[in-house]
Amino acid sequence: MPTQRSDAQRNYTRILAVAAQEIATHGADASMEQIARGDGVGSATVRRHFPIKRDLLDAAFRKRVDALEARARDLADTRDARAALLGRLAALVEYATSHPGAGGGVDARRGRDGRPGIHLRARHRRR
Repeated sequence: MPTQRSDAQRNYTRILAVAAQEIATHGADASMEQIARGDGVGSATVRRHFPIKRDLLDAAFRKRVDALEARARDLADTRDARAALLGRLAALVEYATSHPGAGGGVDARRGRDGRPGIHLRARHRRR
């Protein structure tokens, strides 16, 4: 991300925190407008940072995937292979169960940045 003013960086961080809560509840159907209201900013501020919803979903999950990758690196140095495997599995289970609203919208593939990750697909509602 390019260098931002300190207030813009604070907005970005707060938007991602609120987005994580909304995604935990609503999965990929989380509303950008509700995220803006929850953060106390206008929807234009959210869209300035994340022009499309996919960008917001990718950013929210990138932080979580980065934490999983860091945990895996830490566990790679463990002498006890069983403990390392169990630690990795525990981290994956925590990740998967912390966003029950994601439902069938989880998609493991490479992101726009080419890095492997776990992303949410927006689900289409039938009318």
